[in-house]
Amino acid sequence: MRRIAVLLFFVATWSWVIPTGWAHGSAGPSGQPTGGSLFSDFNNDGFADLAIGVRGEDVGTVPGAGAVNVLYGSAGGLQATSPDDQFWNQDSPGVRDTAEAGDDFGYSLGAGDKE
Repeated sequence: MRRIAVLLFFVATWSWVIPTGWAHGSAGPSGQPTGGSLFSDFNNDGFADLAIGVRGEDVGTVPGAGAVNVLYGSAGGLQATSPDDQFWNQDSPGVRDTAEAGDDFGYSLGAGDKE
């Protein structure tokens, strides 16, 4: 059910996306948007992927811990099946800290390329 809400959010806000591939909103000091969504090529397949911050998401019984949902792009646009979308929170393997009430994980997103 949560993924459906995230997908509906994406569809409702698609028209706000700037043609260069960045989500709308003010840019932070690094030039990255400070809002709750971000386009980038996270899996290096040549197609834009979308990370969506779901800052008020409940994680298990922890209210408002927050999460990030990543939808991967393809030749046909964004999709959630192959590769499967990813849903991360602070209780996910490899993510620092633990989910706590009101953490708002995913409130602000940024991306970089270490290459």
